[in-house]
Amino acid sequence: MKSQLLKWALIALLIGSAGADTTIRFDRGKFSKTVHGAVVRGTREKFRVGAAKGQTMTVWITSLEDNAVFQVFSKSGTLSKPELTEWSGKLPANGDYLIEVGPTRGNATFDLNVEIR
Repeated sequence: MKSQLLKWALIALLIGSAGADTTIRFDRGKFSKTVHGAVVRGTREKFRVGAAKGQTMTVWITSLEDNAVFQVFSKSGTLSKPELTEWSGKLPANGDYLIEVGPTRGNATFDLNVEIR
């Protein structure tokens, strides 16, 4: 029984981490970046961005059909509420932050804007 639970936990972990994260890199001298993308219903696109403690991250997303949303995570947990179209917050630590984008209905084409100051 214990080995069966361990097996299912490992499968869930592998499925949840499937797909590569896209790293957002700012151009030299810039504080923001817009990433164009698309997400299929039932999936999430993951974007990773590095920042320093005390900086303010502002994220907003636009989509043609107003059906793309995101959520922001740090290594220690969730920073934002789910299914947002805009968010801003002071960052608690140095390191990478994860932005997960998903559709609210159907497939979504989106522009994800990230600014860190």
